[in-house]
Amino acid sequence: MTPPVKSKITPHKATQQPSHRVLSIDALRGFIMILMALDHANMLLSKGSSSEFWGGPLPRSEDSLAFFTRFVTHLCAPGFFFLMGIGMVYFWHSRSERGWSLQQIRHYFAKRGALIVAIHFAMSILFAIPSLIAGRFGIVYNVLYILGFSMIAAAWFLQMPISLLTFLCTGALLLPEFVLGEPSTFGTPVHPLMRLLTVPGYMGNSVVLYTFFPWFGLTLLGIISGRLMMKNHQAFFRRLPLISASALGLFMALRLLNVFGNLRPMEGTGWMAFLQLTKYPPSLTFMLMMIGVNLGLLYVLDKMPADMLKPQHPLLVFGRSALFFYVIHHFVFIAMMYAGLRNLPLRAMYPFWILGVLITYPLCRRYAAFKHKKPAESLWHFF
Repeated sequence: MTPPVKSKITPHKATQQPSHRVLSIDALRGFIMILMALDHANMLLSKGSSSEFWGGPLPRSEDSLAFFTRFVTHLCAPGFFFLMGIGMVYFWHSRSERGWSLQQIRHYFAKRGALIVAIHFAMSILFAIPSLIAGRFGIVYNVLYILGFSMIAAAWFLQMPISLLTFLCTGALLLPEFVLGEPSTFGTPVHPLMRLLTVPGYMGNSVVLYTFFPWFGLTLLGIISGRLMMKNHQAFFRRLPLISASALGLFMALRLLNVFGNLRPMEGTGWMAFLQLTKYPPSLTFMLMMIGVNLGLLYVLDKMPADMLKPQHPLLVFGRSALFFYVIHHFVFIAMMYAGLRNLPLRAMYPFWILGVLITYPLCRRYAAFKHKKPAESLWHFF
């Protein structure tokens, strides 16, 4: 079956502006990778927390800097899933132009998604060795395994009509609003499958942070956006500021109403209470806020002159070797932690975050160059 992209876009139109389009996507991915490194440096080297659950106690920040450090990194996970959906559309189109069948493309995504899941569990088990030695084994079901499963599943939705994709995307994003109980019921035992699909929380000594359905909804949103971008890049980006502003405006309205879309009522007053959003699972307000900002950043990056984003630019280097960066930056910060850099004051953590990013840059640059020389079918492109 021939993908609809090829029937709607001639080869000439599809190649009019691909480099600029890919530059902005890669640059945004690189930017949120750097923010992700800040989050992990904060957790490993300082006293950062990750507990914005739909129930239970909310994290309390010592000051505005601590709150801001965590808040800006919320852009990462929604950006990962959204950009993955866009990237899958571009990959589908480019490989179709090279003669790949849809079955080959789905097989590729299945292998790559399985590798991502395997890396998650390998790293989780490795990092859980200290607790295993202490006789209490548990892992954190984090972002990587849901990214992998979302990639495998989304490969079967690439050709779906946009109207049906929009319906499924909306349903997946709203599902937590109807499935979860009152915040007071947090901690109630649920079936492990429900825990992995919809209800994050503790599962024995392990903890599930990311559940499948809402994050998969963001992947579908990326596929919808990618399809629209492929159809008419300029028209899509002309509307992007309005789409971004609309998402942020709806966030403001739902947050002020403080009922539907928040998963739990706002606690306290002031700007920090207003921006203390539920991430596990992502509330509608969380997704509107973070996707709205991501779309604004994508618009700005897309309007940057192409000569400002050279191939060696850090945003492009990190954006084009994202999985490689994800793996190695953990070991950089863990090495710092075991070298004695633990429980640092927040302001003292920032220079080591920057140092960690600087250490990974030449490694990622070399890997990106190495990967570029490999054929399209090479497993090295999985990273």
